[in-house]
Amino acid sequence: MMTPQEINDYKNKWKMAAYFLVHVHSDNRAKVQAWCKDFCFQWRYDIKTLTDNYTDTVSFQLSEDCDAFQEWYENV
Repeated sequence: MMTPQEINDYKNKWKMAAYFLVHVHSDNRAKVQAWCKDFCFQWRYDIKTLTDNYTDTVSFQLSEDCDAFQEWYENV
């Protein structure tokens, strides 16, 4: 298991390179956070809140995680 500092360092490395973004409505924040916690490793996603009006942004390290999330989010 990674320590919180190791998770943060790891996220910073992949966020400097290419990664996958999904913009979501801020009203769905709790559902989005729950999905990410249930289906992704903590070090493979990052959620930024209120990146635009009523919008949060979810970053994924891997395209598989992003694709699975987008498929789920279409039905929210």
